[in-house]
Order: sequence, then structure tokens, then C-alpha cells
Amino acid sequence: MKVKIVTIEQSQVKARSNFDRNQEIETFDVIALIGEVRYLFKMSVDIDVVAKQQIQIINADTQFQETFKFNLELDRTISKLVSKVYNNEPVELPVIVGEFNSAEIEPYPRPVRIST
Repeated sequence: MKVKIVTIEQSQVKARSNFDRNQEIETFDVIALIGEVRYLFKMSVDIDVVAKQQIQIINADTQFQETFKFNLELDRTISKLVSKVYNNEPVELPVIVGEFNSAEIEPYPRPVRIST
């Protein structure tokens, strides 16, 4: 099954940083098609400082983690797209980011219905 990222949009809801609970961080709604099923994943970008360098940490909701736990390459590719959107870099969407074989997607996860 092909995995296509349809949109990545900044969410109206902010999250709290894992590193500074007083800091709000950006969240994103990622709409993906896996085969013919549409999914909504929530992702966020957190910033930390390591060795005096800022690094971005991409966090994802449980559904995203469960969906891609057996395909870390797709996880990484989608996370990089979210990072690009966060950094205002050009991203052409929709884009096919890879494929699942039938063994990688089990009865989990249940799709989130999105009205269009």
C-alpha cells in the first residue's frame, strides 16, 4: 500500500515543551493516505539545546507511533517533512513517501474519520 502525505498544516492547538513547561511549541496536523484510508496524525516540533546547539525534536501522537513502528524509514521521512514545514522550507504536497507491505500494517491503527 502506498503512503501519501496529503497535507501538513499548523494546528490551532499549541502544546507544551518537554524541556520547558512554560514554553508553547508548534503542533501540526498531518493528513496521510495509506492505501485508500485517510489518517490524521498530530505532530509537534520541540527545541532543545545540546552542546550549545539548538536541535529540533519531532514528536508524534500514539497513532503515528503505532502505525510506523515497523517502518522507521517512513517515520523519519514524514518527520523530515514536518521539520521542513516548521522551518518554512518549500514542500510539495501531496507526495508519496513510500509503501507498506501487508505485514507492516496490522488491524492497528483504526482510522480517524475526517470529513472533507
